[in-house]
Amino acid sequence: AEAFGGGFSDSLMRDESCLSEEMNLAWAAHEFTSEYTEQIIDFCENKPRSGPGGTLGGGSGALRGASASPALPAGTQQILVFDAGSSGTRVHVFNMLPPLPGAHAPRLDLSVRDRQTLKMKPGLSHFARKNDLPGTEKNIQQLLDFANALVPASKRPQTPALLKATAGLRAVSEPQANAVLAQVRRTLFASGYNFRDEWADIIK
Repeated sequence: AEAFGGGFSDSLMRDESCLSEEMNLAWAAHEFTSEYTEQIIDFCENKPRSGPGGTLGGGSGALRGASASPALPAGTQQILVFDAGSSGTRVHVFNMLPPLPGAHAPRLDLSVRDRQTLKMKPGLSHFARKNDLPGTEKNIQQLLDFANALVPASKRPQTPALLKATAGLRAVSEPQANAVLAQVRRTLFASGYNFRDEWADIIK
């Protein structure tokens, strides 16, 4: 299978109930390129929502929005996408439904998008400027705790976790950004999800 190249956004704009064939190929191969995940993030941020997702400040208490891990329809796969922006980091837990008869690509279940999204403040650049690696770990772990309530433990080893950082980490020094990204990778690697180091980086 080849890595995802393009057409994802256009495909979803035409039909939000299914994914493009290119995305299906990328999903099957777990070849999540920067372009692929950037388009996912763009879709998450730009499409209208039926209601606001949850937001928590650093050090806040119980997570809102996620309940006990729900029963998923047979054949459903999931993916975690972390959008690390300047003001905070948001995790999206996507449900990928099996293809319809005669189709090849899985379907993106948009009905759960609002309640399966959480943003944590502040952004990773805040921790980078202070060289606060424990704070970085706590920030990502709180988002993982939210995701853990939505992804069954038995499915986590097969569930990809991706993080793409944007303007915030581009504004700090390279050593500061690299230190925070290294901590993010350690935290995601230890999370039990399917993760590779190259799946956490800065969108150029």
